[in-house]
Amino acid sequence: MTRAIAQLLLAAGMLLPCCAQAEGWGYLYGAVKLTTDYRFHGFSESNRRPTWQGNLHWVAPDGWFLGAFASGVAFRDGSTSYEIDWYGGRHLHFGQNDLNLEVLWYTFPDHAGPAHGYNAGQASAELTHDFGDGFTLAGTVEVIPGSSLGPGFELQSAAHYDATSWVSFNALVAHAEKERGFRRNNWEIGTTLKWHDVLFDLKYGGTDTPRRNCYFTNWCQTGFSATITYQFGWVL
Repeated sequence: MTRAIAQLLLAAGMLLPCCAQAEGWGYLYGAVKLTTDYRFHGFSESNRRPTWQGNLHWVAPDGWFLGAFASGVAFRDGSTSYEIDWYGGRHLHFGQNDLNLEVLWYTFPDHAGPAHGYNAGQASAELTHDFGDGFTLAGTVEVIPGSSLGPGFELQSAAHYDATSWVSFNALVAHAEKERGFRRNNWEIGTTLKWHDVLFDLKYGGTDTPRRNCYFTNWCQTGFSATITYQFGWVL
């Protein structure tokens, strides 16, 4: 995980000097997180144990963005210990809607298996509508051109409600299918508490992926996760 954080800091070091010399280059956001369980689509990628995470996210004034996310993982494969995801895209706003178009590449740099390893890419389109009074609904389509299970897609629906300036609630349901007969549904509900630059997230979720498709582990069992986040940023 130390190598993952180092690569994120290197990305920041390459980005900040060029942006600091120009006016109106947008906003650079960063966060450091500690989570009790790194869950992704209902699947635990940290063997249901705590891990550190971090991310950098640059937003340009015209809606373009670039970012990187790093997390520790524990796959019991004897080598893979961290993940770095690279992504970019653009937000398009019209009325009370936000269309987010994004491409993302998952990488596992220390995976000792085949050359392609667990690496995979995806493209997604997310449409969010703001109903006012802190309530939004979002629908997402993700297309995965290739992975260990072949090409596939995922559909997501999410709701978010800001009850006050310091507490919000959210819920998500998703369905995924891949070429080799893989199908999965997952869901999640949660709440977020905000205090200055610190966020505390509590989530409860699960998936209907059977144990035989979860490497005969408890990684797909329904459960809670808690994450504390310190966020920071710079106007460029």
